[in-house]
Amino acid sequence: MKLPFTHPSNHHHHHQTSQPTPSSRSLIRVGLLALLASSIAWVYYITDQSFFTTHQDWDQYVWHRELDWTPTNSTRLIVVGDIHGMVHSLKKLLRRIDYNSTTDQVFLLGDLAAKHPSIDSSLQTIRFARESNFTVIRGNHDQDIIAWRNWMNEHKKYQSQIIGEDESLEHLPEFMSDQPTSSLKRKLPKGWKWKGQHFEIARRLPRKDFEWLLSLCLTYHLPALNTYFVHAGLLAWDPSRSVRGASPTSFLDDQVQHSILQIDQNRDPLTLIEMRGVRKGRRPTSSGKKGTPWFELWNEAMEGCGTHLGEEPVGEDGKCGGPLNVIYGHWAAKGLTLRPWSSGLDSGCVYGRGLSAMIIGGDTKVKEYRKLEQQSIKVQGQDVTVVTMKCKKP
Repeated sequence: MKLPFTHPSNHHHHHQTSQPTPSSRSLIRVGLLALLASSIAWVYYITDQSFFTTHQDWDQYVWHRELDWTPTNSTRLIVVGDIHGMVHSLKKLLRRIDYNSTTDQVFLLGDLAAKHPSIDSSLQTIRFARESNFTVIRGNHDQDIIAWRNWMNEHKKYQSQIIGEDESLEHLPEFMSDQPTSSLKRKLPKGWKWKGQHFEIARRLPRKDFEWLLSLCLTYHLPALNTYFVHAGLLAWDPSRSVRGASPTSFLDDQVQHSILQIDQNRDPLTLIEMRGVRKGRRPTSSGKKGTPWFELWNEAMEGCGTHLGEEPVGEDGKCGGPLNVIYGHWAAKGLTLRPWSSGLDSGCVYGRGLSAMIIGGDTKVKEYRKLEQQSIKVQGQDVTVVTMKCKKP
């Protein structure tokens, strides 16, 4: 390309203009392309900053609550493992243990939905838990549904391209039913499955049920038994003294925090909703085949509130103030797992195995429940009954 030049009118001969060298042409092209790219990026940024949104913006974690309940002869706390859409099995189990909605309190350990082949069953489970006023912990599958729905809400503005200007949630199912447009696809976090189970549940979840699901927290503490409830697990000490690759939540409430919850790894939500083991590098892992099961390390640390690898487990006062108990779900492959200071209650109901529940309080006399496997154990010195009902695979 020749640069512009002029012919002086008072001269009878032409002056030859110099042409850019090949290297200078390349530099010009690169400069123009860089200017164009930066301009496009800036326009995109100021018109649609959601492109830069991180996954955590859609998580909206609720951190911790205290469970106000005291064991008596007339009231029971019924703690149930993962449901995964098996609402009919849950109702059957409650009937078999003579659940009384007036005097009994039901606590579900998370993962209400997903895995069940019927989306309707997952939706019914969430609605049943909400309408029954059950206390529920947030599980990893619940979290995926929450993140998807928040993502959909954030990108509702794109539905006007497809179904018009009405942005009411009633049109959300229509908008999100087809494959994503190219602009939406770029905003889809890596690993998310368009039209997968979590997507469909989130898309069809009524607003009231979603808002209730969003209120579920990651941990509960029962002062009466000095027991924690969590979906996946807790660490009794910091196994690494430095958190690498974790994303500690910043959503702590202005309440008295427990020392066990201040351990760095326990401030990473993925520890609480996905952990199964601790690897040799002393990092939590969601794999059930790598590392040491976290509950083995927990019980070793809590045994007599001794020490583990030179680290002292903490009590509520930040010192070894007595062993803590933890009740959890999540690990269906392990099934019912009862240890002195931990109880795993996910027995894999959705896989056709069992639905387990721990019954705390009520009449101290051991009762025989029909058509249920049962055993008596102690939790922090309190007599409890653990029952398991056979499930039919959906």
